[in-house]
Amino acid sequence: MQKNDVLSALWGVELLRVDYAKQVVCDAHSGAIVLCANESNIARLECLASFTSVLKSVAGGKDKYNIQSAQAGILNALENLKMPRNELILALSRLNEAGILDLKYLEVLKSFMLGLNYDELSSPSASNTSFKRSMGELNEIAKELSLLCDKSMGSRLQKAINSANNANFSLALSGVVNAGKSSLLNALIAQNLLGVSNIPQTAAICALKYSDEPYAKIEFFSTDEQGQLPKKELKDINISLDELPKYTAASSELAQYVKLCTLGINAEILSGIDIIDTPGIDDAIKAREELSANYLKSCDSLLYLMNAAQAASAKDMAFLRDIVLTSKNSEILVLLTHIDKLSEAERLSVLEYTQRSVLEELGELNEELAKNIKYFLVSAPANIGINELKAHLFASFFGENSKKASIILNAYKKELGLIAGTLFGEFESELRALNASGAKANDEISKLKAQASQLELALNDSEQKIANITNSLKDEKISTQNEISAISSKIADRVMNEVKYRNAKKQKADNDLLFAIANSAISDFLIDLFRDKRRILELKLESFALNLKELLNDFSFKMPDFKEYIGSKELKIEQESLKNAIKEALKSSDLSKNSSALKSALNEFLISLDLEGQIISLLSECAKDFKNSLENSLKELKEHFASQNEKILEFLSKNEQKSADLSQNAKLCAQNLNKAKELKERLEKC
Repeated sequence: MQKNDVLSALWGVELLRVDYAKQVVCDAHSGAIVLCANESNIARLECLASFTSVLKSVAGGKDKYNIQSAQAGILNALENLKMPRNELILALSRLNEAGILDLKYLEVLKSFMLGLNYDELSSPSASNTSFKRSMGELNEIAKELSLLCDKSMGSRLQKAINSANNANFSLALSGVVNAGKSSLLNALIAQNLLGVSNIPQTAAICALKYSDEPYAKIEFFSTDEQGQLPKKELKDINISLDELPKYTAASSELAQYVKLCTLGINAEILSGIDIIDTPGIDDAIKAREELSANYLKSCDSLLYLMNAAQAASAKDMAFLRDIVLTSKNSEILVLLTHIDKLSEAERLSVLEYTQRSVLEELGELNEELAKNIKYFLVSAPANIGINELKAHLFASFFGENSKKASIILNAYKKELGLIAGTLFGEFESELRALNASGAKANDEISKLKAQASQLELALNDSEQKIANITNSLKDEKISTQNEISAISSKIADRVMNEVKYRNAKKQKADNDLLFAIANSAISDFLIDLFRDKRRILELKLESFALNLKELLNDFSFKMPDFKEYIGSKELKIEQESLKNAIKEALKSSDLSKNSSALKSALNEFLISLDLEGQIISLLSECAKDFKNSLENSLKELKEHFASQNEKILEFLSKNEQKSADLSQNAKLCAQNLNKAKELKERLEKC
């Protein structure tokens, strides 16, 4: 069935001439609302505020032309793997159950969607994304800039290239036993590499990274990290892929000592995406549990596998509860695996049940995050759903709406622009020296020396001032007692409200949920607390940066982004201690005693975190890193001006050479000047 056939079935003689080439991408709920409009219900739908609101957002208006154009755009997006087919079918089915969409129109839409054979399409490619295209353009400009750079500027350019091109996204993978992780990984990397014989079979964390040549590296725990294990002195080792079972198989004695297994694989999906296969957060080895939790917390996207035949089990829900608490900034994708064993109706039924179960279970912890979880039906051995998953990952990481991709590209573009500007200035200076008399050339040298002296002054001044800022942090009087007392009471009240609610319903309060409520509130409190306190350092650095920018106004100088760096830091809490504190405080059957005990326990727990000390330590660490980054930038500029000085001295020493040679040098310099100008203009258009 073609797109125009679908619209003809929906609208009959009311179908207008629309553009079938454009794509409209939106969430499944909005897409279903737009697609449900047809000749029989349009008059009724136009009276619904929710319908007109979605149309305004997605279609640009509620007239029939805009509606039909948006419908054609959504169908086109579906054909190109830009919309979640199964979630869209579910959303349309709910509209049918609500009496908004007639069954005959639902069947038309389902027939079109289920007729899309994604699995026979060629595998999606990241090279077609806006991020990869833009990165390619910037890399081409960087390549041309490198031909104009001297050694010092070339070093700065190479750092910019490496920083941008090595800024990988991270995809963490987890799931219950027999959920099909190894099969999925094989399908994602398009290689039958991670078979039963060599995929890590223990709680070891496995990191898959891009490499032209395959390799495997085993990192072991230090003796300090080995906890209750018999102590073994083990050195990290590089091995072949065939040797993995010796270190990772469940039967291997060494497996429990493995901290991280890194596999280098030549696979397109790994070019820009690191895949981390984590065992979860119930590891018997505490150091590995913490490492796994950090991966899950910091990843750009978390992919959790559930066996479709046993989806949304108690174990699945317990894991996702922990994830919601620790990965608030990550995208969560739930994969229902082994769906080749289910009929189409059973697949949609499992998907609907899983969505509803997850929302009910996690909605109390973080409703917004729970609603934004994406679901995929896959079977890696049968090659079902893999292309849809890849297309989503590429769009999420490398698409036009990816915030991280925009940050990487903008930072790269800005640094290339600064380098091009510096080169433009130096070629202007060289050209003046080549075309000038000896006296004027000496003036250019004097100017460069003055600039070098100015940089030296800035370097010495900044080192001393930042040292003063760091020392002054130690004298800051940061008190958190009032905040701790207030938040302890608020959190205790929230937890006790849940306990009382469960008691009223004759139910026992879920300890995991109580911990989740407390942990979420404490995490938010710590974020807000550090945000307030870090202004102490931000204000000091803002004043310093303003003075430095005035001093270096004539330089193409990159100031380290201290606000973004400080914002990435956070205060730490010991979750196990918090769990024990809550459990101990609530052991009495007397609710009034529990409330008092809980407030006291939470207050003591927060005091034990030494928040004042953590804050000062974090701020000092930020100031130190800012200082190092700043010094490196200033030293690079200083080396660059020294190189320029040498060039002009060389011109002067050859002042008596033939005029033809001088003319040739001037011509070459003018060409370089024009090239630097051209690259600057190209960057501005990127």
